[in-house]
Order: sequence, then C-alpha cells, then structure tokens
Amino acid sequence: NRAAMRAALEGMGHNCTTAASEKETEALDGPFDGALIDFQLDGSSDGIMLIDRLRMRWPGLAVALVTADRSDTMIARARRRHIPILAKPMAASALHQWIAQGARNAA
Repeated sequence: NRAAMRAALEGMGHNCTTAASEKETEALDGPFDGALIDFQLDGSSDGIMLIDRLRMRWPGLAVALVTADRSDTMIARARRRHIPILAKPMAASALHQWIAQGARNAA
C-alpha cells in the first residue's frame, strides 16, 4: 500500500513521491535517488517492464521490485535484469538495508 510505504519512508527521514499508476510514474520529473516498484500493476505491463523503462530514462537509478509473487519465472526475470526483490510483507529492516545499499552504490 502506497500510503504505508510513504509513511515508513518519511518516518525514516526520506522525502517520498508516490504514483498510483504507470502513467503517473512515467510523468514524474526526477531526479530520484531510488524507486520501489510493485510487481503487480494495473494495465498490460508489470513492475519489471516499468523498471526497464525507468532505467532507460534515468540510468543508474536505484530500483527494487516489491512483490508477494514467489514464482520462479518472475524471480528469473528480475535476476536477469539485476533487479533486487523486496518480498511482501516487507520488514522495515529489508527497506533499511536496500536504502543503505543504494547509498553505498552512489558513493
């Protein structure tokens, strides 16, 4: 849920921009430090395809796929693209670790 994720991120001291759809996401103006993208999207694509498009627009953007899907197919697709997966329900520690890893990669 976007509101809960936003509250968690803001509670950690981060600025957060949310989008309710692919169209809203692609209309946002960056730059952004990172993007958490749900795998299940309304429409004809999924979170992996959206991440592909975001990476074309913002090379080097830290991304993670947030999902409850544990299928071998989804995991293989994400791994081929070097997309980290954050499993739902997501523990705060997993979110902290992803943010810290993004900060280390940016340094």
